[in-house]
Amino acid sequence: MNIRRTLTIASMTIEENLRKRILYILLFLSVLLVAASSMISTFSLGAQVTVIKDLSLSGIGLFGILFTISLLLNAVPGEIEHRTIYPLLAQPITRADYLWGKFLGTMALVTINLFVLALELMIVLYPYEKFIDFAILPAVLLIAVQCCIVGAMVIFFSLLASYPLTISITLFLFIVGGLSTDYIGFLFKEVPQILAKLVLLIKLLLPKFDFFIIKNAIVHSHKVPADFITATVLYGLLYVVAIMLLSEIVFERRDL
Repeated sequence: MNIRRTLTIASMTIEENLRKRILYILLFLSVLLVAASSMISTFSLGAQVTVIKDLSLSGIGLFGILFTISLLLNAVPGEIEHRTIYPLLAQPITRADYLWGKFLGTMALVTINLFVLALELMIVLYPYEKFIDFAILPAVLLIAVQCCIVGAMVIFFSLLASYPLTISITLFLFIVGGLSTDYIGFLFKEVPQILAKLVLLIKLLLPKFDFFIIKNAIVHSHKVPADFITATVLYGLLYVVAIMLLSEIVFERRDL
C-alpha cells in the first residue's frame, strides 16, 4: 500500500461524501438530539446534567453507527456497479490503495462529525457545569474507534454480500459483540445447543464492543484512566487492521 496514493483516494472520498444528502440529514438529526436533551427541565440540576450526558452520548453513538453504515455500504460496490472504479485502477493505484483510501476518507469524515457533536455537547453542558467538560472527548474518541471497526466490517461484507445482507450481518455482529456471554446464554437457552454454541464462538472472535462505551463513567463524573483509553484505542485499531486485511484479500481475488 502506497501512503500517498491512499491519501489521494481518501481526499477524493471525503469530497464525494460531502455531496451526499444523507450525511447532512443525519448530522442535522444528531445535532437536534443533543440540543433537545438540554430542554428537559423536569429534573433537579444534577439529575438534568446526568440526563443530558446520557441521552447525548447515546445519540452520538447511535448516529455514529448510522453515519458509518450509510456512507460505507455503497462505497466500493457502488463504484464497481457504475464502473467509476476502472479509471482509478487503470492508474498506478493498487486495489489496496483504493480500499484503504475509501475507508480512511469515510472514517475521517465520520470522526469529524462525531467531534462536532462532542463540541456541541460541551457547549450545551457549560451553563450547567460552569466548566468545559473535556471528559466528553475520550468518550467520543472511543465511539469513533468503535465506528471504525463497524466500518471495516461493512467494507468486508459489502464485497461479499448484497446491501440488505451486509447491514443485517454487521448489525448482528455489532449487537452480539456488545452482549455479555451470560446474557447470550440466557437469550439462546431455548434454541438448539449447536446454535447457541455457534453464537458464543462468534462472540469470542468479535471485539468486545462494550469496552468502547464509557458513557456511564462520564455521566457519573468518574475518571477514566488514560491507560485504559490508550489500550482500548489500540485494541480497536488492531481489529480494524485485521478486518481490512481480510477485505484486501477478498478484493484482490474479486473479478471486476
